[in-house]
Amino acid sequence: MLAGLGVFLSTQELRTLNNHFDHNKDGCVSYDEFIQTMRTDMSDARLAVVKRAWSEVTNGADSFSIDELKACYRAD
Repeated sequence: MLAGLGVFLSTQELRTLNNHFDHNKDGCVSYDEFIQTMRTDMSDARLAVVKRAWSEVTNGADSFSIDELKACYRAD
């Protein structure tokens, strides 16, 4: 999704992003971790965007690893 928005991250930036979301440090970001990190008082419209982002990154999976995230985006 970030690449689609024109945001290209380096490997280190992807690691930093993953570390920010991966609260239990298991190497994967779960939906709950993703939502917990993104959560503020979300409007229905913002929640819809978050769900779309999650769906695009994970293809519907419950979690994803940093390697799977890196495979989704070109960081060059």
